[in-house]
Amino acid sequence: MKDESLVLKITAVAAVATAFTTFLLWLLPRLYQVGSFEEALSLPANGYYMSRLWVNFFHIPLALTAYFGLAYKLRNRELPKVALGFVWFVIWGIVEMIGVAIIIFSINRTWRNGYAMASDTQRELMKNNIEALLSVWDSIFFVLLVAFFLGTLLY
Repeated sequence: MKDESLVLKITAVAAVATAFTTFLLWLLPRLYQVGSFEEALSLPANGYYMSRLWVNFFHIPLALTAYFGLAYKLRNRELPKVALGFVWFVIWGIVEMIGVAIIIFSINRTWRNGYAMASDTQRELMKNNIEALLSVWDSIFFVLLVAFFLGTLLY
């Protein structure tokens, strides 16, 4: 019983923190504008934009902790469905964390930050990389949504 109490306390803290980070993920994009490609180059210097990315990155393990706690609580009633639902949530989490890390480090830290000092040829390559990766992210985001939907459906 002591272990279950600890798991539920951790779950409750993670759930409250997840609610707070969800609010921030709603609020922060309203505090900056994303316009043309050239305007987007300055996004790594925008505190609201970078905060949104980092909040998103840490939101995922918080949410997974809360989902795990719910699975732990429901394990005796619906183990197969809950276990499969949690697997889908883990897939969601891994996919989203990888995507956000790519945006933080590859797109923002490397390509957008290096754009101003690059040669014309390098700039064209960086622009193509950024646009291609953001396009690929749209496809990856579809996988993320399906995994989240299936996790939610099974829970």
